Amino acid sequence: MEPTAEQKKIIDLDEDTIVIANPGTGKTTTLAFKVIKLLKENVEPEDILCITYTEKAKREMYEAIRDNTNGEILESVLLRINIHTFHSFAYHYLLDGGQISGNVIGNNILRYAILQSFEKNNVFNYQRSYLIDDIVPKVENAIRYIKNFGITPEKIDLAKLEAEVQNLHDETKSTYSMEEMITFSKKFVDVYKDYEGTKNEQIDYADMLLMFTEKYSGRKYKHVLVDEMQDMNEIEASIVKNIYENLFLVGDSKQAIFGFQGGSIKNFADFTKICKPMYLSENKRSTQEILDYAKDFFLANTLYPTQYEKELKDFRSRESGPKPEIFVTEAPYVKILDVINQNRDKKIGVVTRTNYSIIEISKFLDAYDVKYISTSAQATTAQAREEISKFLKGIISDDMKDKIPAFFTYFSPNSIEKAFSLSEEYRKTKSITLHPIYQAGSKLTKADLDQLFNNVIMPICVARGPEWLSTAHSVKNQIDEYLSLITPSLTGLFDFISIVEESRVESNVDSQVTLTTVHKAKGRSFDIVLYLPTSKKRTSFVDTTVTAILHANGFDVEDELIEEGLRVDFVSLTRAKERLIVLPNDSNSGGYQIDNRSTVTIDNTDKKEQEVQVSTDFRLSEAYSLFVAGDVQEAQALLSGTDDWLEQKIHAYFANLDHLSHSAIITDPYLFFKRRILGMQSSAKFAGGGLGREFGIAFHPAIKKVLDNDAKVDDYDGNLKKALENAMKGITELEQKFPGLKFDKAEKEVNIDLSSITDYTGDLKFTGKIDAVFKHDAGTLLVDWKTDKKATSEHKQQLAAYKKAYSIQEKIPEDEIQTCVVYVSLRGSINTGKFDLFVDHAGNHNFFRTFEGHLKKILEWIDNPNKFIEAFTAMNEIEPLFEILKSKLVKT
Repeated sequence: MEPTAEQKKIIDLDEDTIVIANPGTGKTTTLAFKVIKLLKENVEPEDILCITYTEKAKREMYEAIRDNTNGEILESVLLRINIHTFHSFAYHYLLDGGQISGNVIGNNILRYAILQSFEKNNVFNYQRSYLIDDIVPKVENAIRYIKNFGITPEKIDLAKLEAEVQNLHDETKSTYSMEEMITFSKKFVDVYKDYEGTKNEQIDYADMLLMFTEKYSGRKYKHVLVDEMQDMNEIEASIVKNIYENLFLVGDSKQAIFGFQGGSIKNFADFTKICKPMYLSENKRSTQEILDYAKDFFLANTLYPTQYEKELKDFRSRESGPKPEIFVTEAPYVKILDVINQNRDKKIGVVTRTNYSIIEISKFLDAYDVKYISTSAQATTAQAREEISKFLKGIISDDMKDKIPAFFTYFSPNSIEKAFSLSEEYRKTKSITLHPIYQAGSKLTKADLDQLFNNVIMPICVARGPEWLSTAHSVKNQIDEYLSLITPSLTGLFDFISIVEESRVESNVDSQVTLTTVHKAKGRSFDIVLYLPTSKKRTSFVDTTVTAILHANGFDVEDELIEEGLRVDFVSLTRAKERLIVLPNDSNSGGYQIDNRSTVTIDNTDKKEQEVQVSTDFRLSEAYSLFVAGDVQEAQALLSGTDDWLEQKIHAYFANLDHLSHSAIITDPYLFFKRRILGMQSSAKFAGGGLGREFGIAFHPAIKKVLDNDAKVDDYDGNLKKALENAMKGITELEQKFPGLKFDKAEKEVNIDLSSITDYTGDLKFTGKIDAVFKHDAGTLLVDWKTDKKATSEHKQQLAAYKKAYSIQEKIPEDEIQTCVVYVSLRGSINTGKFDLFVDHAGNHNFFRTFEGHLKKILEWIDNPNKFIEAFTAMNEIEPLFEILKSKLVKT
């Protein structure tokens, strides 16, 4: 292929050049032509350095050079060209110079160190699962981001940081107080320091670039060429400035979408001052209608139209086609499915902004057996990881609370019916005979784990599909990484499995449909693009802290980040070759409509149409698990049997109920099934110094002992002592409101006919325990102690039920009974040391009516268990256990 006229004009320049390359105009090809021209001018290949950002881009750059030589340059010559990513260039220089050992710490270790530091410094009062899934990845990215500016912990002035936080944070627009934000910003620095301290003289990828800028004393290359230079961060820009004699840069600031990794269009602007700007405008990808739409959309929304009008003035194509379509619907997945089915001969790209959207779309397409490839995790990836972890925990742990959930996974050597029976038996007897696979427990060795993966997990994942197998390999690699680097523990192992960054090998499988995020779509094109834009994310407390750190160190990035959302849109729109369909929601649809450049369709398809219905028969999976375990006879029996056992179990459960307590009033059918029928309790743990469910369990017997004069508050210590002190202060406060207040009874039991509190004719009892009963001059006070971090009205419903039950049991008029919830450990989401008391009185709201409404739902299920089954099968959950159970209850 020969260069076009505009490409030839660019590559013939003999001065430092920055090529502003509009989408689809051949950035990498132009760079390749420049390299070829230099080689033909007898420049030695060793004097040429080409730099890009990923191994994939590095490979594509070499292929572009090779494929455009027309055989005129020997491949042995081409192989002598220096083609690197920034990281590989720095790595080889430092390694060859003996500056590093060769081991570079990956992001998984960074994430794990962050979690450990959060817990050591008692930073949050959140569930650990939320920390692992949401906050740790954000903080990991934040640390890498600020490090790309050369900011290390010792360079952060805490006084300046606090002043910047006070300037940036608006309490009226946030759920976090100023005190919480200042506390977090300082603890963020502590976490950063802790991470740096855990590396044991090893380096991470940002360290490597920083070290390179300090240590580099090598030669300057005669010719340095950089592709996608709009993604260059501060450190990378300084590297380029120190290594070139002649510079050739290719990029497009309109496509700068990696700001979250430190990419800075400020660097782009700086290089335009020392390089001659040239333009690539002839698009070889899209139709003119798509280009006109993308151009007008960008110019209508940018704050800098004058600058970009010049770049886009000649943005053109030789192809024509239909105008882009703005399709406004509540059911975008249905539209995606329709387009796929109607265009079987086309390559289709479904482009989203987030991995979460890909997971949701993949779940929908899976239900319709649509084949696709994905550039990020699919719904099945999360399922597979959860199932493998749950099974492994049951194998390794000695705790039956971990083993019972493992019985219900695909990997367990038993049927679901058998798992159900084992769960029931253990609940009744606290003793069951375990399958040999569960008996090793914590004595399991690494060799045992290897055998478990080879003989059980891998074969079953092969049967479940490539995503499951890929996930199994990933989990196995993570276990090996954890065991080789860290002193192992059961909790640590499963934290590490949960916390790691999903690593995906790009699929080589050819597929009609590709699901991709915008960031993974760079360099790709599709005949048809379906783009699902989303509203701009709210600024998180982590973002505010990062901005404050940058400000405190003299960096201001808001101006360039403010339009990153627009640049994300622009990249997405210009991936389409023939047809572009934008699927905005109602709230942002207007912004995508461009007069005379697009058509608009308002679709009335109900959102419920994209809800996924499970209809899989999982008996084959169960039978295969039994076969893998060597139980051929039970596998055959399972396949020849029926699935009505589960329906019978549900009917039997409701028929055998003789009482209800407040904890049984769960109106979510699947949660009711897990908690009440299976007896699976929540395993959620908190990262706030043990202030989770276990703290509440410890507090209640302690306050009973104190009230019964069997112990003193000073007999306890730590947070438990603080909570008890707050409880006693609460009683003092109540004494002011209720003259003559005297303690009467702790953990007062109530046991009455359920028919006495609601419209019910059966013989069920309503039972429960009231935390504390007090008498006073005007009547009785019922107190419920709570260790929650925030107050909620839900507890008043419980007290309203107990009030009515106590009134009936003790034959005391309800109007002589008062209730209140006493919160003894209120604290913020970010731990500031706050540990507050709040006495919440019932007020005039009829909380019993709300409780009674929920109670009647449970009574309806008891009266007719088929109503429960109907409600259960109408639900949609992505948990494998739910899907299996639903498949056994859905009537075909």
